[in-house]
Amino acid sequence: MSNQLPKNIALIGMMGSGKSSVGRRLAGLIGYDFLDIDYILECQTGYHIQALFALKGEAYFRQLEAEWCQSELPTLEKTVIATGGGLIVNPHNQTALREYTTVVWLDVNLSDLKKRLRFDKKRPLSSQLETLYTDRKPLYSASAHIRFAYDDAVVDSAHNDLHHQLLIDSE
Repeated sequence: MSNQLPKNIALIGMMGSGKSSVGRRLAGLIGYDFLDIDYILECQTGYHIQALFALKGEAYFRQLEAEWCQSELPTLEKTVIATGGGLIVNPHNQTALREYTTVVWLDVNLSDLKKRLRFDKKRPLSSQLETLYTDRKPLYSASAHIRFAYDDAVVDSAHNDLHHQLLIDSE
């Protein structure tokens, strides 16, 4: 067993799948930096994601994501990246993620996502959850090197379980 972790790890999945929380914990566990693309874009623009969608539209936001992927992904090392839920809609983003990171799909079932998001009014596309889930699931599957399925029963230990799976997959 090599116990060698990937150079970078990108977490993809639906809104509410735990990309930021699992990513932050995983990065701390393995000693990597942590980046949240949504947070970075909020800082760059001065707007929260919800405001960006309302003022500039989804297409503008997706363009910002694509520009970030093309310019920043090649420069990263030892970083866990939480992506936006729709980042994989752009095929160029899928390619860049797969080239510069090990892509992990945090696959959470729809009923758990609904429970997690039921009171969250800050996410601009949460009203379309079921449609997005159906449309994006094949994109997540095609983009991912690793599918990591977990549910609310193990959410607190997901980062440990994912670390173990990354070590096994690197053998």
